[in-house]
This record gives sequence, C-alpha cells and structure tokens, in this order.
Amino acid sequence: MSVRSLNVVYVVKMGSVANVIDHFVDSIPTALLDRSEHQRGRPGYSPRTLFKVFLYEYAEGQPVTGRRLQYQIGNDTTLAWFFRNHYQIPSYRTLNRFRVSAAMDTFLPIALVALQQMLAAQNIIDNTVRYIDGTKIEASSDKYTFVWRRATDTANDRLNGKVRVLMHTLQLAGLRVPAGDENPLKALKCAQHQLLRVIKRLNRIIAKEGTIPGGSPNKRRRRKLKHYLHVIQTDYLPRKKKYLRYFALFGQRNSFSKTDHDATFMRLKEDPMKNGQLKPAYNLQIATNHRFILNYDICQRPTDQRTLIPFLNKMGGERITPRYLAADAGYGGQRNYAYVDAHHMMPLIPYTMYEKEMTRKYRHDPHKFINWNYHQKGNYYVDDHGIRFDFLYHGYRKDHETGFVRHYDYYQAKIVGEPEPYYWAQTRTGRPRRIAVNKTWETQKSQERLWLGNDPGKTVYAKRKDEVETAFGSIKSTLNFRRCHVRGLAHVSREVGLVILAYDLRKYAEWLEENEK
Repeated sequence: MSVRSLNVVYVVKMGSVANVIDHFVDSIPTALLDRSEHQRGRPGYSPRTLFKVFLYEYAEGQPVTGRRLQYQIGNDTTLAWFFRNHYQIPSYRTLNRFRVSAAMDTFLPIALVALQQMLAAQNIIDNTVRYIDGTKIEASSDKYTFVWRRATDTANDRLNGKVRVLMHTLQLAGLRVPAGDENPLKALKCAQHQLLRVIKRLNRIIAKEGTIPGGSPNKRRRRKLKHYLHVIQTDYLPRKKKYLRYFALFGQRNSFSKTDHDATFMRLKEDPMKNGQLKPAYNLQIATNHRFILNYDICQRPTDQRTLIPFLNKMGGERITPRYLAADAGYGGQRNYAYVDAHHMMPLIPYTMYEKEMTRKYRHDPHKFINWNYHQKGNYYVDDHGIRFDFLYHGYRKDHETGFVRHYDYYQAKIVGEPEPYYWAQTRTGRPRRIAVNKTWETQKSQERLWLGNDPGKTVYAKRKDEVETAFGSIKSTLNFRRCHVRGLAHVSREVGLVILAYDLRKYAEWLEENEK
C-alpha cells in the first residue's frame, strides 16, 4: 500500500490505550530495543512499531492472527497511525515471525522492568507484597491428540516382551543376536543387520540352485527370515523409536499433545460440554501488586505445588524483595515454606489442611496427635487413652524428583499388661501402634496459623482474591485471551508476555483516566 494510504491524518486521544502504548514503547532506550534491526538489505520495519501494534491489538481484546492484523492495519486508523513513518503495510508473515522471534526474549523483560519502574515512580505499586496464582490457558492444539505416559509404558513393556521372544527365535534359527533384555533398540538394529546379511547370502545360494524335488530348504528358511525382517522393519523398530521419542518428550510430565509437544493435558475451568474432558494447555503463573501483573511464567505442570520455586527463581531479577508473599493453599508445602523463608519473605500461604485444622471440631478431636500431650523432657506423647508413645528412631523421606528430604521422628506405643491399655496400644493386626512426626512441618504450620490469623498478615491475605482473580478475569474476558495462537513453550511464553504487558498498559491508561477527573 502506498504512503498516502498509511499517512492518515489522525490524532490519538491523550490517555487512550494507543497513546499510552506509543509513549511507553518510545520511552524504552533505543540501544536496547532497536539492536535487533538488520544493518544490511532493504529497510525493515521498526521493532518498536511492530511491538506497538501487537500490544494495542491484545489490549483491545482482538483475535491476533497475522492475516487479520495485516488487514486491520490497512483499515483501522489507529493501527495505521502506528505506521505513520512507514511506506508499506507488513505482510502477515512478517507479523507472525516478529511475534515469535527470539528478539521478543529481549523486548519483553526490558519492557516489564521499564513498566515496573514507571509504576513505582508514580507510587502506583509498591514492594510490600506479591500475590501469586495460576490459571490454565488452552494451547493451540487439537483436542484428541493426547499421548499418556502410563499407556506408553504399558505398550513399551509389551513390545519389549515381544522383542525378547523374537530374539530367542532368531537365536534358535542360528543368528548371532543379543537377547534384547538390556537394550531392545540395539538388539533390533543388530537383528535387522544380521537378517539382511543372511538373506543376501541365501539369495546367492538360491540363484545357483536348480529344481529341487519337494522344494528348496534354503527358500523355506529365507521365507521365514524375510518374515522376521518385515516384522522388525515395519512394526517393532518404528514402534520402539516412537516410544523412545515419546519418553524424551514427556520429561517429568504424564502427557503431551501430538500437535504441540510442549502442551500438557489439564482440566480447565472453561468446560462448555461440562464433561470434565482434559484439554492441552499451559499453566500461567503471575505475580501481582495493586492488580498490575509484575511477573509471569509459563509452566507445563497442571498443579501449582512445584511451580512456585521455579517462578520465584525467575523473579529473582527484582532488586527489592517483597516483604510478604501471598498465595492460595495449592502452593503450601514444607519445601516452598523453607525456600520463601530463606529469601527473607513472609509466606502468607495456607497449607492444604489449614481450613479444616482451624475448625473447632478438629482442634478438639482427641484422636489427632497434634492434640495429644507432648512431654519434651522425656520426648514422648500421651494419647487420649493414656497410652504413652516413646521415641523410637529418626527417619527421612526423599523426593526422588526434587531431591528434597523430609525428616521424621517415629514414636511407638508402650505395651503394658493391663487389658484396656494393651488393646489401645496395638493395631488390628497385633502390632504396636506408631506415629511419624515431622517437627519442622508442624512448626511451619503453627507459624502459618499465627501469620494468617492475625494482622497484618490477615489483612494482606484477604486482598489476594481481589488481586489475582481480577487480573485473570480481565485477561480472559476483557482481553479475550483464553487460547494461545502459537505453539511451543518458547513461542507461547512470548505471546503471553505480550498479553500481560498489554493488560498492564491498558490498566495504566484506565488509571490515568480516573486521575484526570
């Protein structure tokens, strides 16, 4: 399109989303944002302009696809205003490539830091607290392309059994092949090589044979060997390679999608069919303050328990550590509490049993060992039946995935000769009763009950839902972002970064409009 078509006479209203985006992107230092521009070839489109266009479209809640965006630039006056210094509309390929380009890994962190500095300078946000929560964003993937780890394990074990049987059969047939117990893939490749060599030798022998009454034994042997070779080449070997490729894609997950290998099947709240069907999705983690999203991370785990520490590590670039860290019970755990305490933050994170343990019924339940009498001098417990539990030994449990170790103290009931105490000191199978006490965990829980039950922690935590749920609601309803437009973890992370930055700038524009009145 010509210059006249793009050089429109249009004035953007001060304080509007477009004006805020334009001024914000222009305020980012030139050396940082424009260093990805090529110095050779035809003049390219300014990364600043493309950045503004994507931010504006996401902020307006429009479906951002390359072809639609190319059409909108030529017909929407605001988008054309962003391109007022350009001669031509970019193609949809240029727009799509920019959104998922590696340059976004530079733009987004710089932009988020610049936005935080701007908001902090105007006292819109502070470093007192960070509210953390997660939500599921549906992946741009087909629904029925799931691959499950458990099903793959079963199929792989079944295939390994067939490989061992085949190797044994080939050994009886006179071939030197491994048993296939340790490395089935190597055994299949070795068997394929041996079969090809033997069949080639049989072909030379059969070519020199004449007519043999009753049939040629060499032909019968070749026929069987060809059958084994066909089974290996068309079934066993491709399947074995496929399963190994699947295991590499699983990583620490239990599922993935065939059309987006980084997407994991999760249970989404958006369930139009109301049948609880799992869908390929990503777990979006955010940290907010005064409803502005200051940090984000894209995770492949459906649960939040093990996303906190990687998220906080990613947030480690902040110069000032917040005093409070508030999150829901999905993040509560001994490992998470220890990590937050080590970084000098107060974790306002209830554990899973927090609400139940705060009830009157639980606090007065004599069967719970936390309500028993503990004698520190003798290091023993006395239950509601008067049974004494003496210290037995120290133990630990190790999480094989994370390597985190939990230490336990084991106590055993003291057997006495009287009938009633003898009855309560044993299990139904006649063994002495035992209890395992994680004293570190119990101390952390009591500390959480103290922080969450009294001010200022109680007041700070009460704002959590208003903070994070409002942000998620705006992203999914106002910005209309419920499903990704790109595939792959890196590309999705870049697109979500654009969405979050657009959300913050839109909210900042609303703040400017409210303060002008």
